[in-house]
Amino acid sequence: MSADYLFLPAQKAAGLRFKTWTCSFFITLFLTVVLTPRFCQAETIQVGTETLSVQLAQTQEEQTRGLQGVAHIGEHQGMLFVFQEPERVCMWMHKVPIDLDVGFFDEDGLLVAISTMKAQTRTTHCAPTAIRFALETRAHWYKDHQIKLGTQLKRIPK
Repeated sequence: MSADYLFLPAQKAAGLRFKTWTCSFFITLFLTVVLTPRFCQAETIQVGTETLSVQLAQTQEEQTRGLQGVAHIGEHQGMLFVFQEPERVCMWMHKVPIDLDVGFFDEDGLLVAISTMKAQTRTTHCAPTAIRFALETRAHWYKDHQIKLGTQLKRIPK
């Protein structure tokens, strides 16, 4: 008998275990990505003259998760938090790896406050009054686009 023959069953068993593990891993990854989407909906909005594509955070779960783990936001992208009723809202940056701006908009869609938030902090950034929307964008987006208090947010129907 050759040495290769003696080790063949063990090599096949190891290969089978590897293939089974690899297959299970990719099936689990696929189901996780497909069955648990990061956000429920996307929408196009306008803030002043600027048009943005935003992910909507409408449920408590979506609002709690926010942009945690997101490493980049494009120039005309963001997340729009939509509250059913006007309320005084505070935001923080726990588990968010990038600096962001948040704009707070009242029930009429008028910008009432802007705050720049530092990544990975638990500092709260609160709206000064009850609001209906909060828009998170990359840091300094409002300043760079000369968006001032009183600017109108408009949701664009599909």
